[in-house]
Amino acid sequence: MAGDARCCAGRRAGTGLRARGDPYRHLIVGGTPAAKTTAGKESVCADLKTAAGREIARELVRRADVLVHNYRPGVPERLGLGYDDLHALNPRLVWVSIAGYGRHGSGANRPATHPCAGAAMGGAGYQAASALVAPCETLADVREVARQLMRANESNPDPNTSVVAASATLLALLARERHGVGQAVYVNMLLANGYANADDAVTYAGKPPRLLPDDGLHGLSATYRLYRARTGWVFVAVGSAAEWQRACAVLERPDLASWPMTDDGALGSALATRDADEWERAFVAAGVAVVRADASTPGVFFARHPQMLAQGLRLLGSTPHLAPMQGNLRNRHYPASLTNTHQHARHLLPPPPFRPPCRCRTALLRR
Repeated sequence: MAGDARCCAGRRAGTGLRARGDPYRHLIVGGTPAAKTTAGKESVCADLKTAAGREIARELVRRADVLVHNYRPGVPERLGLGYDDLHALNPRLVWVSIAGYGRHGSGANRPATHPCAGAAMGGAGYQAASALVAPCETLADVREVARQLMRANESNPDPNTSVVAASATLLALLARERHGVGQAVYVNMLLANGYANADDAVTYAGKPPRLLPDDGLHGLSATYRLYRARTGWVFVAVGSAAEWQRACAVLERPDLASWPMTDDGALGSALATRDADEWERAFVAAGVAVVRADASTPGVFFARHPQMLAQGLRLLGSTPHLAPMQGNLRNRHYPASLTNTHQHARHLLPPPPFRPPCRCRTALLRR
């Protein structure tokens, strides 16, 4: 969403990591997620508790189309950066608040990070499966349960919220184009994830139970899970009887052909006879969704795999601290292609790979 974006991180200057800007830049392996997300954007670190820092933010807002922040309710207003304050500077501004628990109710001012919404709504509990009730009688038990609980930190809450925030912001921009004024947009992680998981809020006679992971967190069923091959791991995703018949032909195991397949032990033994790469080639050739799951880390896959490079991803320059990517990740082509866009509108988009697709100027305020 943040096209011609200026990212204003509201924090004090400091030493060590604090002196290196937004902590998000150093998250996971050398900051690779930030390299992807912030490519083509400009950034500035301003202390919003000072008059000079707040003036920097206001100057950005005077020229911005969208402001996005994740402060708790009341904080922007105390800083003089609330919607009413900034609407007076720029009546066309779309002011977007993304909070953890919303702006009303007794929990509105609770601090929240990515896992909180997933845990509060039960998502982490579903992911953890038996780890929530497993006995911890030995140190080995404690370690295994801790491993499973860490793995249950599901990755959905942030993306679910991002989809809602981006959609709502686009609606506000469309409304501005039609009516000439901006507005405040309020998004919170609880409602966004409730929307994404609305099927759990509906009950009816005969509704099948939600599938839960096995105790090892390998997957949801015998035909939708990870398996150890002779070397490496594969993920099997077979969803129909016809696909399973083709899979049994590849396995050369007609004795397993009954559907639904529930014997993960038998399937695991069959898959242990060949290497993961061999299985992937054979299953793909038969039109069955089986893929090697441990060939590389995500960063290396996105940056180096021939299929990703064929989509237009390129590494330009050298940035050693982004190991193992060793370069600046730039998207030569946009993630979505519009085949019938007016030529004039196409010409208005900045040339790849140096600019993101949206011409909106977006100011992002991060804690």
